[in-house]
Amino acid sequence: TIYRRLKAILDEDCIFYNKWIRFEDSSGTHFAQPDIFIICPSKIFLLEVKRTQTLEAELQLKYLYRPLLEHLFPSKEIFCIQVCKNLRARPRNEINALREARDPSIIYTYHCLGEIFNV
Repeated sequence: TIYRRLKAILDEDCIFYNKWIRFEDSSGTHFAQPDIFIICPSKIFLLEVKRTQTLEAELQLKYLYRPLLEHLFPSKEIFCIQVCKNLRARPRNEINALREARDPSIIYTYHCLGEIFNV
């Protein structure tokens, strides 16, 4: 649903959906698959989509996907956003549109209830 909505309002060439990233570290070769990332001229919006808010999503964003995208796109700021339909707890950093994400050091939560998705 989120990907379909983004395709309807953004240039499809800047949206990457379930794109596999191959990387190597001291323990060998690995693969990661961020849900969605949107490449803009000076920044990237990195979205992890979950039905229900989870700590796991924040950990994936912070410790796996963000470092990979920082390596691939060193000149761009990366804004991490967990998009979820159901909340388990009141988010510390809730946004109602992607453009509200202003601090790349924060992991934001976008509470998305349906077809409407604000960029």
